[in-house]
Amino acid sequence: MKKFTVLFGCLMFAVTVLVVGGLSEKGELAKAAAQEVKPAEAKPAEPVKKAEEVKPAEAKPAEPVKKAEEVKAVEAKPAEPADRPPYGPAVNLATAKKIAAGAIAEAQKNNWRIAVAVVDNHGLLVYYEKIDDTQTSSAQIAVDKAKAAAMYRRPTRAFVDAIAKGGPAIMTLPGVVGSPGGMPIMVGGKVVGGVGVSGMTGDQDEQVAKAGLAGM
Repeated sequence: MKKFTVLFGCLMFAVTVLVVGGLSEKGELAKAAAQEVKPAEAKPAEPVKKAEEVKPAEAKPAEPVKKAEEVKAVEAKPAEPADRPPYGPAVNLATAKKIAAGAIAEAQKNNWRIAVAVVDNHGLLVYYEKIDDTQTSSAQIAVDKAKAAAMYRRPTRAFVDAIAKGGPAIMTLPGVVGSPGGMPIMVGGKVVGGVGVSGMTGDQDEQVAKAGLAGM
């Protein structure tokens, strides 16, 4: 019994040593764990450098608009008369007949009834021809167109345009005919006479007159 008691006491002592040693070891471990590496102290963020204040660009005063040069009023000058071709030798009978023949051929091709007159550069009648059943008024109108074209040295269509732009005052000029169909006869850049056609519309009369000149 005494041996058992001693053995039990020894066993208890051993257990006590083990327990105390374990606790001591745990204490050491706990201390070691507690000694954690201190976190690095966060350095205060460096203050952001202040952006240099951008100096606003000084607004340059707008350049003054250059004054437009004063346009001097141009005094209205009376229109100078357009240069007209000079007169040449008067058209002869042979040439006048050729012109009339070309005009008659053009009219007949289109079944137009017309009268055609050829005058010299003084407005005097050189040759005249009329297709049958042409209106009687066209006989005189053809001569008048030829005279106006020769004496004013321009197509009678020019009078139509002048009347449209400036009014009927031009009609007060002697010998003016405000209808197409009269054409000056030109030879070598000079006026030698005029041809006039009447009987159809102004445009058709002019077409016939030009055809006569083409056959000259």
